[in-house]
Amino acid sequence: MKKYIKQIWIIGVFALMGSALLSCKKQINLAPENATYDEVFWVNGANIDKALSGSYSMLRDAFRADNSYFVFGDIAANNFALGSDFWNYTSFIESGRFNFNYAPYLEGSLKNWSRFYGIITQCHQIIDKTPEIPDSKFEGGAEQKNRLIGEARFLRAYVYFYMQRVWGDVILTKTTFKDPTNIPPAARTPESETLAFCLSDLQSASALLDNSANKTHANKVSALALIAHVYAWKHDYTNAEKYCDSVIQNSPVALEPIEDYKKIWEGNSQESILELEHEV
Repeated sequence: MKKYIKQIWIIGVFALMGSALLSCKKQINLAPENATYDEVFWVNGANIDKALSGSYSMLRDAFRADNSYFVFGDIAANNFALGSDFWNYTSFIESGRFNFNYAPYLEGSLKNWSRFYGIITQCHQIIDKTPEIPDSKFEGGAEQKNRLIGEARFLRAYVYFYMQRVWGDVILTKTTFKDPTNIPPAARTPESETLAFCLSDLQSASALLDNSANKTHANKVSALALIAHVYAWKHDYTNAEKYCDSVIQNSPVALEPIEDYKKIWEGNSQESILELEHEV
């Protein structure tokens, strides 16, 4: 009798385990609900617009990290008055180490490129995925589709050029890595190749964009202005002047009267070309 009961108990345990495994298998194989992944995200203009807005937001956050935007620009140019809350920035001015190989107490923001590569990766995906989506999936049709690609190309070029000026030669990637778990090692890219890539992106952007967007988004004039800046960095002043003239002659941008020059810092002045709103 005991043996019979024991056999029934063992059979019951295995039956229970089988039921649990079957139930577990059903749970594991459930399709994602309300999850964002490639097959459901890169399908229409609304989602591409969200991805692009995310890129602008990531750029703003990258600049805000430890006030690095001002460290990389105004402090290096000696145009930044340090208060008591910036005590650990004095080492830069005293040492003149503006290549940021030495970043006292600020290694996470001043020596870390990853936040900028996050923006570049986002732009890679927009540029790679958007052409595959039919024009009919964009509320503004082909015009909106081209604008989104143009803005992504502008942002990618802007970030690479910005990194090149701050840290010197960068690691140039030109498209999304298909397998993020198997990324090959890469050396830094010579400046000439990076700037050529930036100019190619910006030429494409200027052809895709017009001047209808507000100043919080890249437009044709911002692409032309950045082309001029890249050429000036290359000491190609003939082309720099050419594109500066294009900005002056073919855009709504104009100098503020001297009596109103403070409007430049208030935002949305007639002198500004591209603005990224953030609080200090």
